[in-house]
Amino acid sequence: MTDQAIELWIRAHGAVGLAALALGLLALAAPKRPGAHPWLGRGYLLAVLAAIAVAAPVIVARDNLFLVGMGLLVVAHGATAWAAARFRPLRPIAGPARVAAMGAGAGFLAFAAWGGLALARGHGMGGVVVGMAAIGLVLVRRILRHQGDWRGLHVHGAAGALISAVTAFAAAAGPRLAPALPEPVLWLAPTALLTPVFLRLGRPPGAPR
Repeated sequence: MTDQAIELWIRAHGAVGLAALALGLLALAAPKRPGAHPWLGRGYLLAVLAAIAVAAPVIVARDNLFLVGMGLLVVAHGATAWAAARFRPLRPIAGPARVAAMGAGAGFLAFAAWGGLALARGHGMGGVVVGMAAIGLVLVRRILRHQGDWRGLHVHGAAGALISAVTAFAAAAGPRLAPALPEPVLWLAPTALLTPVFLRLGRPPGAPR
């Protein structure tokens, strides 16, 4: 595949990815049942799958495991959020939601191992990968140990999906859009900014702060 063709696929992936992020943010802000939230959430997952499909030629041409890993994490967390809303109530979580959450945890463990290997080889970004994976594992642990209302589990799954998607976009497009920002900031800022928001949204009513 020529460099020009790869560039076209990258631009198409970016356009679909932006649409997915827009749908995710709209789903977050939209009124819940009754409202547009369920349809926007489904649209977000479909757009993510489309973005991964569009990225396939680039992944093959450049052996980009980063895109593969981030895409799988988005889908795993998104499936957890969908299963929580579809198969409620879940006390404790079981079935499709538990499988999806454990898959996301395995993905974050793989990212942590990859980051550790990169760090051992002297690549400073390996530490960023380990840090991001550790925060992701905290989210997965909260999902697996969740005993409250199903809405909290849904929020935690959506958190992992959206944070992973925003991180992938920031890491891939950030150097072009904001070249002055250091690479570690592009990787960690989405997690640092969005994790507290989602943890607060997912806290059951009356729970200690």
